[in-house]
This record gives sequence, structure tokens and C-alpha cells, in this order.
Amino acid sequence: MLLIAALAAAPACDRDRAAPAPPPSGVPPLANAPAETALPAGHPALPAGHPALAAEPGAATGLPAGHPAVSPSGGPAGAMPATNEPLDPNARVVGRLTVAPSVKAEVKPGDVIFLVARADDGPARGQIVGVKRLVAGSFPMAFEMDGRDAMIPGMRLAGKVVLTARVDKDGDATTKNPGDVVGAAKAEVPAKDVELVLDTVTQ
Repeated sequence: MLLIAALAAAPACDRDRAAPAPPPSGVPPLANAPAETALPAGHPALPAGHPALAAEPGAATGLPAGHPAVSPSGGPAGAMPATNEPLDPNARVVGRLTVAPSVKAEVKPGDVIFLVARADDGPARGQIVGVKRLVAGSFPMAFEMDGRDAMIPGMRLAGKVVLTARVDKDGDATTKNPGDVVGAAKAEVPAKDVELVLDTVTQ
């Protein structure tokens, strides 16, 4: 009799242990529920409680991660804009360097030669308008200077100029040392067949 009574009571106990009813609709979510995080397509879901992901690099600009910033012109940020100014074919000085026999032993192949053009008339007289770095080889040695050798972009190689050449033994344009070999010549731009003779050893 006791066994039969226990079996009869079992269904009622099961009903008492049934899962509680879901909360009524409209109940607000828990305050500490993780905020929804937007993930890239195909990214696995984050575990509960994972901190929100930071914005991906390049998201604001549309550039891949690590790509350098670009300027509005399309070049790297901070780069000087390209100029399309054509080269003036008349702003040229063409000639040759020679070495006087008296100083020939002082000029060696591979020596650095700085060729400088200074204005020789007008308000800019004495101002450097062109600079070129050459390397001594066999002489006579041809040279050419044009707008690409301007001291400052936009400066014109024009009018009367004084050309000076210096065989610089230490290769440093800012120094002048005893033993350097120098020479000078005058020309009027455009000029060709200019002969500049290296003839003096500095003391």
C-alpha cells in the first residue's frame, strides 16, 4: 500500500518541479548585459562579457592598415606638390673643365668637384643661382648646368654669371681647405663652349 501511494504521488511532484514561466513581455534587459558589438563578416562571435572591439585601423579613411596618409592631391601627406613647369631650354650653360699643367698632379680621378654659378649682374649679383656636384675623371671633362641645378626651386639661371669650380678634397661643399684646386670663368646664359680651367691650389 505504501508503494502504491508513492507511485501515485510521483506525477504531482514532477509537475511541481516544472521550469518557471518566462517573464512577461516588456521586461527590460539586465543592466550589465554586454553591448552589441559589430563584427566583420565571418568573424566568430565574442564570448559573453568580452570587451567591445576598437575600430579597425583605416576604418575612418577607408585605407588598409599601415597605409600612409595621403594629401588631397593624392600624394603622401606632407609631400611637396609636383610641379609641371617645363625646363627652359635657353637656361643652360654648356662647357668643359680642363686642368692646368701646373696643378695636374693635385687632381685625382674620383675627386669631388663642385660647380657653382653666381649672378654677375642686376640686384642679385653675387647670389648663387646654380650648383652641381661632379666627380673628376679624364680631362677635358664636359659639364652642363640648367634649371634642374637651381639653388632654390623656381630660381632662374639667366643673364651674366660667374662659374667657379672647386676640386674639394674632403667632399664637403661647406668647407674650403688648403689643397683644394679652383678655377673660374664668366658666361652669359644661354652659353655653350665655356672653358673653365682649374689652375689654382688654395693655401
